Amino acid sequence: MFKSKVFIFLSLMSFAMVSCTPDADEILEATSLPMKGTQSVPTNTSTGTGIINAKFNKSTGILDYTVTWNALTGPVVGMHFHKAARGSNGPVVKNIQSSGSATGSVTQSWTVPDSLQTTLEQGGLYVNIHTDGYTDGEVRGQVEF
Repeated sequence: MFKSKVFIFLSLMSFAMVSCTPDADEILEATSLPMKGTQSVPTNTSTGTGIINAKFNKSTGILDYTVTWNALTGPVVGMHFHKAARGSNGPVVKNIQSSGSATGSVTQSWTVPDSLQTTLEQGGLYVNIHTDGYTDGEVRGQVEF
């Protein structure tokens, strides 16, 4: 009797632990998303580059991301998430940082507002890095899972 109760208890605990693990479809992940001047609107000839790595947990609404950039024409004067599809400009929806060197990296987490979660999932947000030489954005990368 005792052994059967222990077995039932352990079975229930195993089920509970599996139930608490996020399903694979609740996590969206993208790595090495390119950032280039040719993605900016209007496009530019900057040779600066960057990449975005992002993981979005749909159940918590948390986006963990790293933006890495290299060889910009000058120091960063702004870096933001914007809301717009590829090929279009849109409003800033999240400031990432307002200054930085011409080469660098930033890692942050953001609780994405409910109103932007579907937009994010559908590729409607992008990261833009601004410099004095390219006030509209030197490099841009679309966040697409």
